[in-house]
Amino acid sequence: MLAIGLILMTQPKLLLLDEPTASLSLEAAEIISQAIDRLKEEFGLAILLVEQNLDQCLSLSSRIYLMSEGKIVDEDTPDNIVKENKLERMFGIKSKVSKQLI
Repeated sequence: MLAIGLILMTQPKLLLLDEPTASLSLEAAEIISQAIDRLKEEFGLAILLVEQNLDQCLSLSSRIYLMSEGKIVDEDTPDNIVKENKLERMFGIKSKVSKQLI
């Protein structure tokens, strides 16, 4: 959280975040997710989020890029990815958020 705050002092136009909630408690991860959403919505900050937490990605992103073996295999909106069951078809995974998006 401190690192993100320090970076924001430079007033960036793009924020690159690589697994910002890794190894955090559920409560701390939720605080970070809310902060990311606020930065995006209230300040119009563009954010590139690399994250393995599927539910966090689906709820925070306007665009999702799915990767396999280091290559982008698909890209779409979170709604379309969920509606078309792309995650289950491609990776065999389901999301808790998926029911909320449909």
